[in-house]
Amino acid sequence: GDRKMVYSAHVGAPSGAPSVEAVVCCGRKDPQVAFGHGGVFVEGAFFYKPRPKARDRYENERRFLELICCSCESGEPLRAFVPNFYGEVERDGAWFFKMDDLLHAFSLRGRHIADLKMGLRTFAESEAQSAKPRADLFERMERMEERLGSRVLTDAERASRSMTKARWMALRDSLSSTSALGFRIDALLTPRAHLTAFDSRLFHTRARADVIAALRSFFPRRGECEGGSHPRQVTHTPSE
Repeated sequence: GDRKMVYSAHVGAPSGAPSVEAVVCCGRKDPQVAFGHGGVFVEGAFFYKPRPKARDRYENERRFLELICCSCESGEPLRAFVPNFYGEVERDGAWFFKMDDLLHAFSLRGRHIADLKMGLRTFAESEAQSAKPRADLFERMERMEERLGSRVLTDAERASRSMTKARWMALRDSLSSTSALGFRIDALLTPRAHLTAFDSRLFHTRARADVIAALRSFFPRRGECEGGSHPRQVTHTPSE
């Protein structure tokens, strides 16, 4: 399966964060998500993420959240950067994972949010077995291929103008640093720029040196960090 880890640095105040795409909060869009799936929302100090529809993806994600949140005494290094998990809740007939909103204590100004997708393979077994042709994924990869400057789509895919999701995900993994480094950068959001895998070079940032350069461009300058806090200093909001 895959895991998403989102790191945020806040300039001149404490830090913490979820991932990239607008979050609908109280009827308005809040730019605190950098990339990823829609349907998430914030209510008070809590962040709600739609429960995955694929059974294996759902079970993997829930198990990861439960294990990481129960690892306070095991010395798990990721624990300080992961929100508390409060299980599943139903809203208007849909199910969501409920967790702390790590951005709750911070203003929008100065946020630095990175969406990193972790894992050597980023698709579930159910997706690998699906043979359903997808025209939308073909069109998206066709646009990415134009920016790449080399052919990655097969003649059969061009003839049918479609591709399976498994093929799409496998290409995304091989074009990025996923297969080589075990993670990739899907988006970077700073006060100066917002880059995603679909509108920048991030989708084919694969070499170690290029990945390091992208991450260095994301972090705030030394002078901007004055008065900031380390993520470990942020206390989790207790359940209500």
